[in-house]
Amino acid sequence: MGRNHDLKTAEEIQANAIRHTHTPGPWTVDIHKDGGNWTWRIRGPASTGPVGVHVATVNGALWHETRHGTTPDNAALIAAAPDLLHACAELLAEADNRNQAAADHPGYGLTADTGGMILARMAIQKARQTPA
Repeated sequence: MGRNHDLKTAEEIQANAIRHTHTPGPWTVDIHKDGGNWTWRIRGPASTGPVGVHVATVNGALWHETRHGTTPDNAALIAAAPDLLHACAELLAEADNRNQAAADHPGYGLTADTGGMILARMAIQKARQTPA
């Protein structure tokens, strides 16, 4: 009822998560001068030593762009990715559990996947895809 069958349930997402791994969060961001260029480095937790695992680099060509343009915002969004992925999966699992409970009790209505839930399922699928 109201579910887009191309999108995965929370149970399918969890099963898929076993096959697709990423550096666990939390991720942090720091600014770094690499030669003459400023970059924002995204790092995962430190497994050994004080420096975290390098996850990604967001380049900013100019100091002004690096400090005040889209570069720090892009880096912050990338750093938030593990937390956002986890939050989306949890919200969908809760909704799927409520729907399962409702299906087991006649008279209770099921919640259809609408706007935000559909977007969350699509975002999780995108995050779990392996680039070609």
